[in-house]
Formats: sequence, C-alpha cells, structure tokens
Amino acid sequence: MSTENKKQKRSNLWVCVFYPSSAPKDYKNIIGSWVLPCLMSPIHDKDLNADETQKKKHIHLMIDFGSGVNKSFEQVKQFTDQLNGTIPIICQNRNAMIRYFIHKDNPEKHQYSFDDLVAFSGFEYEKAFETYSNE
Repeated sequence: MSTENKKQKRSNLWVCVFYPSSAPKDYKNIIGSWVLPCLMSPIHDKDLNADETQKKKHIHLMIDFGSGVNKSFEQVKQFTDQLNGTIPIICQNRNAMIRYFIHKDNPEKHQYSFDDLVAFSGFEYEKAFETYSNE
C-alpha cells in the first residue's frame, strides 16, 4: 500500500512518538488543551537500540477521538505537529499499545511503571492490564 493510500485511511484511535528535547516545554498543557482522551507513556529514557546503544528519550502518545469519530491523517497531524511529533499512525490494537507504553509484555525491555502513565480528559486504560483466568 502506498504512503498516500495509508494517509487517506481514517480512525478514531491514533498514536505517535515525540521527543522531550524537541517538544514545547509545556507539552502536557498542550495535550490537556485538546480536551481529548489521550494517554501518554512515561518518558522512555532507558530503551536500547539493537547495538545496545541508548535510544533517544521519547514519549508515546495515544489519542482517542471517540467511537464513530474517525479522523484522517491530516486532521491528526494538526495535533501531533504541536508536539513536533513523529508521523501519526493508526492504532491497530488499543490494549496491546497501552501495554507497550510500559513494555508490560516485553520482559527483555526496560519495565516502565504503570504509575507513570498519564491520562488526559478521562482516558481509561486500567482494563488493558486486567488479567483473566480460564476457571
């Protein structure tokens, strides 16, 4: 699929990465001003590249526009550009992405704290960490 075709898709759930070093200092206020449910990961400052060098400090952000409110790439980019963020991408699996924000299912990676997740405008994320038994 071409880049142009990918950009034409719409979704209500998007993710991006941004870097504290290039984001506005008040990035939390900016995200809060959108009055959209968002979830921000802890600052990933202990991630390693394949060659064991440290990755640049970064933050993952999920934006939830709500059920039935599908936004285009261009519409979402207007938000992520305010953070100098990377190209936004459609989130394929909400719970898996939320868990990835702290590397919950990646024991080989640094484990970030659940308590350092930051929710905006009522973003609910706790269910992504519930466990189920087969009993």
